Amino acid sequence: MRTFAPVLACTLAVVLCGCTSSHNSTATASAASTQATSAASSDESERSPIPAFHGGGSNWRIDLQADGGVRHTARIFRDGHWLNATLMLRAATPTDDPNAFAFDGTLFAPGGDTPLRVDITRDDCKGREGAAHPDAVRVSVQGSALLEGCGQVTPY
Repeated sequence: MRTFAPVLACTLAVVLCGCTSSHNSTATASAASTQATSAASSDESERSPIPAFHGGGSNWRIDLQADGGVRHTARIFRDGHWLNATLMLRAATPTDDPNAFAFDGTLFAPGGDTPLRVDITRDDCKGREGAAHPDAVRVSVQGSALLEGCGQVTPY
């Protein structure tokens, strides 16, 4: 029993201090620092230019919300009920319009998950009621008619 007491005391000290050998703790601290810096820079570069969007058209609505990066959740109201969706903002290319944003994703429908595309354009849009909105939206659900309408991006 006496032989294990010093080992137990050292192990307890290591656990309480949160350190191991100086080589491992330095490497771990360096790796953690690199990961934190990398995560911070990637978070900034992957922050969606569309934090939230609310809009729709005749008999339909869409509410879109960024999840902190380029992934978004959405709810679409159509045919009397709300459906959930997940979307990813497509990466822009140098030739893309900086005022147009395309999202690809999945609509979770009772009949089965369906591919979905949402396009938001930062351009004046007049709704059916004649009101002006700052953005236009198009929602394409595989196997359904195109939904077109207006709305507004909500800033951070």
